[in-house]
Amino acid sequence: RVEFGIARRGQLGRIDALLALAQAGSGDMLLITGPAGIGKSVLLGVAGERAHLAGMQVLSGRGRELEGGFSFGVARQLFEPLLAGAVGTKRDALLAGAARRALTALEDETGAPPPMAGGDPSFAVVHGLYWLAVNASRTAPVLVAIDDLQWADHASLRFVLYLADRLAGLPVALAVYAVTRLRRRT
Repeated sequence: RVEFGIARRGQLGRIDALLALAQAGSGDMLLITGPAGIGKSVLLGVAGERAHLAGMQVLSGRGRELEGGFSFGVARQLFEPLLAGAVGTKRDALLAGAARRALTALEDETGAPPPMAGGDPSFAVVHGLYWLAVNASRTAPVLVAIDDLQWADHASLRFVLYLADRLAGLPVALAVYAVTRLRRRT
């Protein structure tokens, strides 16, 4: 069990409010920033635990500096476990409609890897990832939790921005954590 001070209790209150909104079908986003080493990752873990306890699905990913050159690296972390655990009609339901286009980011129909970074991901692929999140939320509200967003690849960032702009009316919560750098005074 992790104990938090007053400041953290306020952040936990914001997380609880975010999760409650998603459970009520009115998604929103929470962005937490701060310098490295202040416990943002622990807070993200607690958010995931609270979401699980509330019966929500948790899709989690983390930006990594060394993986920034691979398109959809964070998106793959979010959705590959979801699809790996789905078979038959459950998988078909997740990939219904435009969500099938998400397979281009995850692994296309031929099993080819996603495109390398530098190329602009097509609208259809980003839109497909959005619909994959929407379809996932039809069975239970979803928490999309991303740590170290500052290291995420361009294609995944584009997806996150696209999703964030369309959360209203969805049972989807988006919790994003990013490191800010301290500025030197001169």
